[in-house]
Amino acid sequence: MLPCDVLSVFLLAALTPFASASTGAPQTNAPVVVVEEEVIIGVGNVDVRCYTCDNVYDNDECNGVHLGGNGTLTQCTQERSNCFSILKMNSAGDGYTTQKGCMDWDECYDRFYEMMADPIVGGECMRITVMDHDNVAPDAECFFCCFSVEGGSQDACNHAMGVQYLALPETNNWDPSVDKWEGHEPVENTVAPDVTEGAEAVARPLATVIGLNVLLLYVLLA
Repeated sequence: MLPCDVLSVFLLAALTPFASASTGAPQTNAPVVVVEEEVIIGVGNVDVRCYTCDNVYDNDECNGVHLGGNGTLTQCTQERSNCFSILKMNSAGDGYTTQKGCMDWDECYDRFYEMMADPIVGGECMRITVMDHDNVAPDAECFFCCFSVEGGSQDACNHAMGVQYLALPETNNWDPSVDKWEGHEPVENTVAPDVTEGAEAVARPLATVIGLNVLLLYVLLA
C-alpha cells in the first residue's frame, strides 16, 4: 500500500492533463517541487518523562517501584525538557540521598557545565567504578543531566542514582534522623503522578555531545 502523500502526488499527476483540457489552459511540463519538512537540531526532547522525588535515599523508592506501573515518572512541562538528578553525600561519606525531576534543557546543561568547570567539585563528583576511583567525596553535592546519543530519547533517563557506574558506598548508610540536606525535605511518594505514553526524541547537535564527552574524559583522567 502506498503512503498517502505518495498516492496524492500520483493522483495529481494523473488528473492534471484532464483538468487542463477541460479548462482550455495550456499544458506545461513544470517539475513537481517536493518541500521537505525542516529538521530542527539541538532542541532537546519536546515530550519526555522523568523520575521525580526529593531527598529520597532509596533509588527504588525514588523511582516509585512500590507504586507499580510507571512509578514516579512525571510528564515534563518545559518546552525543551531534560531529566536531572542531584546526589548528596553525607559528612561521613558512607551514605547518600537524591533529588530527581524535570528541568529546562538549557538550564540543565548550564548547571552541569558549572559543576564540571570547578576542578574540585567536578573531580569529587565524577568518580567512576570502572576507573577504580574512590567513592564520591563526603558532603559532595553532584548535579547530573541525562546524556543520549544523537537523536536518542531521554524519556525516563534518570533512573539511576546519579549516573551509571558512579562510585558509591556498597551500603547506603544515609540516616534521615542524623543526615540532613538543607532545603530538601523528604516527601514520601504514595500516589503515582499522571503521565502520558511515549516520548518524542529530537536530535541534539553532534558538537555538543562530543564536547561533553571530551570534558568528561578530561575530568576522569585528571
